[in-house]
Amino acid sequence: MPATSYQLPDLVALCGETFELRTNNHCRNATLASQKWAGEYGLLNEDEGRKAAYSGLQVGLLAALCFPTCDLPQLRLATDFLTLLFLWNDDTLSLESHEIALESIWLRLRRTTSEDWQARFQTGLLARSTARTARKDHPDKSVESYMRSKREASGLVLAFDLIEYAGGLHIPEEVLISPPMRQLKQDALDVITLLQDMVSYNFQQANDDDDNIVAILMSQRSLPLQTAIQATASLARKALQSFLEQERLLRSSDVNIDVNIRTYVQGLRDWIIGYAHWIYETERYFKDNGEDVRAFGWVFLLPKRGRENIYGP
Repeated sequence: MPATSYQLPDLVALCGETFELRTNNHCRNATLASQKWAGEYGLLNEDEGRKAAYSGLQVGLLAALCFPTCDLPQLRLATDFLTLLFLWNDDTLSLESHEIALESIWLRLRRTTSEDWQARFQTGLLARSTARTARKDHPDKSVESYMRSKREASGLVLAFDLIEYAGGLHIPEEVLISPPMRQLKQDALDVITLLQDMVSYNFQQANDDDDNIVAILMSQRSLPLQTAIQATASLARKALQSFLEQERLLRSSDVNIDVNIRTYVQGLRDWIIGYAHWIYETERYFKDNGEDVRAFGWVFLLPKRGRENIYGP
């Protein structure tokens, strides 16, 4: 008999006790300013369903949890960018709206970032676009290839770049591409991707969208749904263990660990634990049932409705 529900692990507890949740005090002001910006740039004007979904998305809270120490202007830009990234990932923006809004963000980023950072960010934008096109043309059906392409396609690499911007950090490129730093970043990307896939599986299966690690595990390894959820959680724990090990290796490496690097690594930590908490606060995944899911873990499968916009009913 097909499953009608599945139980999630406690995603916050999965992250472990070494991750401390912090919140930016500028959350409300940044959120209000970003909502105004989104309206001015027409990001929410084309679809009533999109407006309703955005109000429950709580992207301002996500930004405040993931960038907890920056000032209001930096938090406001991070909120703007994450808003654009969500809409972009959901394929609900016209090309013109996207380009105009991105230009607004880019002009602000250029004021305080280095040429090396700007070049890396532009490269990341191109890599993301290329990866998303490739995923549509050639869907990944193995765990390894899925995770590899998702790191680029999700846009999280760009969000991680904002850690440097928000903190006013100056990290040499040779440090950022050192093996421990590269692995730390990859592990953080993988943890968030795996958490997201566990919680987004429900509406994806309802929309006949199998671009999800849970669906791939079910298909590739002939696993029942609950076992695939557990396997995904195990992959997330493995990535978390690797993250902690890379932190240890970084401290014992030849890399000069100055305040910039420590702040950047803490920024990755903020993203991991901030995202895990935000999952239960946003209406994106569980509507208004987030607290029940947090307490008990149970998610009841939505009926099939074919491929639809995430912002649909």
